Amino acid sequence: MMEDCLGFQAQIASVIEILANSAVVEICKLVDAGYAALRSQMDLELEKSQKENDALRQRLQEMDVKMRSCEKRLRRSRQREEMYAVHLKPPEVSGHHQPLVTLHPAASEVVTFHHVSQVNINQHNGFVRMIFNNI
Repeated sequence: MMEDCLGFQAQIASVIEILANSAVVEICKLVDAGYAALRSQMDLELEKSQKENDALRQRLQEMDVKMRSCEKRLRRSRQREEMYAVHLKPPEVSGHHQPLVTLHPAASEVVTFHHVSQVNINQHNGFVRMIFNNI
């Protein structure tokens, strides 16, 4: 009877080993399939992310070009304003420098300016025309 019991235990151990090996194989297949699906999804997400980054990089470059253009225009505008301010404001008198423009009429006299048709000012970017009427 003992021999029958040992033989039965050996058969059960053999069946359990076969089932365990089959289960391990199936589990490995499921893990591999899951990994492949996850990897595929990650690749799609990575590709999508790269496309979005490229689009954002392109927009950033376009905005940078626009910003630089606006900065150049602003600098030119400020240069023009400074130049006009130098030419149009009354001279500042100091002990060290002679005024660029002298006012001929005395400060107490009333001066009426008449029609000035055009003033041409040459700058780096070309000619700028200012038209003053009845100032």
